[in-house]
Amino acid sequence: MTSVNRRTALGIITTGVGTGIAGCLGGNSDQLIHLGFGGTLQEAREEVAEAWTEQSDIEVVHESAAEAEEYMTMIEQNPETYDVVTSNDEFFHRAGEEGLLQSIDLDQTPNFEENTYDDTRNQDAMPFAFNDDGEIHMLLRETVTTGFAYNSELAEEEHTSWDALLRDEYNGYVSLLNRPHYRYTNAALALGLDFYEALEDDNQMQEIEELLVEQNNQTFNYFEAADTMMRQLQNEEAHISEAWGGRVFSLINEGHDHIEYVIPDEGCVVGVDGTGIPANADEDNLEHIYDYLNFQYQEESLETYPQHTNYAPPMADPPEAVTDLPGWTDSLSDFAFTDYEALDPHHEDIIERLELIRSGDYEP
Repeated sequence: MTSVNRRTALGIITTGVGTGIAGCLGGNSDQLIHLGFGGTLQEAREEVAEAWTEQSDIEVVHESAAEAEEYMTMIEQNPETYDVVTSNDEFFHRAGEEGLLQSIDLDQTPNFEENTYDDTRNQDAMPFAFNDDGEIHMLLRETVTTGFAYNSELAEEEHTSWDALLRDEYNGYVSLLNRPHYRYTNAALALGLDFYEALEDDNQMQEIEELLVEQNNQTFNYFEAADTMMRQLQNEEAHISEAWGGRVFSLINEGHDHIEYVIPDEGCVVGVDGTGIPANADEDNLEHIYDYLNFQYQEESLETYPQHTNYAPPMADPPEAVTDLPGWTDSLSDFAFTDYEALDPHHEDIIERLELIRSGDYEP
């Protein structure tokens, strides 16, 4: 086979492509490959990576993927190719179960321990960040809150509760996120319940689903992509919408300051983005991988990310620009995270039941 170095291979390896080439790729001391989401999340990575390259003389090349399954396929089929991976909690849970991540030696990432608050190393708060042996395999980079946004020019009063979704004036102007376990979690919170406890309690589940039916009767749309949610708010198709805080903050910064973002008093579900090392990363690159990983958690790097994403990093001593972001917290107990261990046995059923609610065919 013709010799192919890692940089040349990037011209060939794209989503779902490149199998059979990566196995020929060995360590390359002047280059790392970072796999992560695209868009503003990649822009943030690139700026931090460029600063590290100036210091280390090692280039970072960025590849992107869209969802957990795609990440896992790319990593599995291209051993010794990807050095660092940044993704969400679903990926880290699933990839951890499949053995696709290696545990992280925190002694080699002192900036993470020094510059992030203690909850980032709390297995009870974020079990998906740890493997079965209790070893951390994900370093938290930012939290992504899913509250709601509303048009304050059309609102009759300020909103602080999930009850706002049921107000008469919003009938037919409500947009909701098409992510079943998020919908169930936020509905449970609105009722003062824990969704993952309710999964084992038929009465509580019926109470949650009755609220989901009420919310469904108000809605005109379930969105998949943030761009859809933002456009609907801008065009006044949606007067109130379940929403991600960072994306709404982007709208506000673009001059749409009549859009208000709310983390309801009852709480909201939150996702995370974090960073780890693939189990099949080239061992010859580990020294550089750890140096790069540690650089990502110095204070200057943590302050850089939200300038692109508007999502709050878990800084131990944050500047005002970070604490002003929607979703900033210094305690992960403020939020409801996905408990994948509890969810997995019920997930397919939850998907089917929400579809029945959406179609109007739900029966208790």
